[in-house]
Amino acid sequence: MRRAVLVISSLGMGGAESVMAWLAAGLDSREVAVTILTFDHGDDVPYYPLPAGVVVRHLKLSGPSLSAVGGLLNNVRRCRVLRSAILTESPDVVVSFMEQTNVLTLLAVGGRCPVVVSERVHPMYPVGRPWAWLRRCIYGRAAALVVQTASIGREYGWLKTAQVKVIPNAAIPSGCKEPTVRFSGPAVVGMGRLHEQKGFDILLRAFAKVAMEFPQWKLVIFGDGPKKSELQELTTSLGLAHRVVFAGQTPTPHADLAQGDIFAFPSRFEGFPNALCEAMTIGMACVAADCPGGPADLIDDGRNGLLVPPGDVKALTETLGRLMADQPLRIRLGLQAGEVVERFSVERVMDQWEACLIEAVATNPGKRLKQCAE
Repeated sequence: MRRAVLVISSLGMGGAESVMAWLAAGLDSREVAVTILTFDHGDDVPYYPLPAGVVVRHLKLSGPSLSAVGGLLNNVRRCRVLRSAILTESPDVVVSFMEQTNVLTLLAVGGRCPVVVSERVHPMYPVGRPWAWLRRCIYGRAAALVVQTASIGREYGWLKTAQVKVIPNAAIPSGCKEPTVRFSGPAVVGMGRLHEQKGFDILLRAFAKVAMEFPQWKLVIFGDGPKKSELQELTTSLGLAHRVVFAGQTPTPHADLAQGDIFAFPSRFEGFPNALCEAMTIGMACVAADCPGGPADLIDDGRNGLLVPPGDVKALTETLGRLMADQPLRIRLGLQAGEVVERFSVERVMDQWEACLIEAVATNPGKRLKQCAE
């Protein structure tokens, strides 16, 4: 395997974008020539750093469609432009992230080159009926489907078992950066996109119920998203305006999280709990919703963290109170949490990705897109 093309809608801030940047850097370090194709217009620099050897090409394919017919025509155009761009690169393998991009990439390539697609969220995430139907029809053409947890892999039982590969995200050890947002005093910390999926409304309601008992504690939430105003209004209505900090996005998550005492992860569903993994990496005491898509793959309940039923305000309230009152318990859970660095080490996860891509090339001999251009 000498050349790889990676396809994603953009390289902005996000879990999928972070992993793609990490994968590109890992392949580059193993002497694979990497080109990333994005659908955006390239107005912003990539949020996550990339090695100098990784080429990024912005195909300028993003934008709204005003009607169903317009959407169909736009997607036909996207497939044509994407196919031409991939032909130009003549890769040994193509890797695509996220459901809509995956479908378009498989249609663009047309089976003439091995394509590895990766789902980065739980399939219960609404993608729209046309895309869900296309995914079910088209994914069989992929050389492999990469998911992040075994539980998500089981959701794709309609694919061949050998086609589904479980590759978690790597637990990247903390650097020595200074925090972007400073705070002091005991704190419960949350981090993630401010979206209904992430369940911060559940966390706010739970924190409100223990706030009076623990008046010295605050809640700090890192992230941004479409629910920010709604969550701020909920904070005010719960009487927590002076106890909750919405700290925004941060380029230094480890350093910012490390100031807290408890990490709360209230998601309704996940693809892989990246923020939870980051918190465990730095040895935080964590409580997480046992939602579809991953927390139970990281947390052994009672040993290296605590699990509560998803959406259960009462259970989260009780568990937060238990942790806030018991410093020795927080220390014990935090010490055990750090083991994820070894379980999900950068080298181990990169080896899994490389093996997956090599297998995709080996099982699709002779399929190189340059042949189509001849």
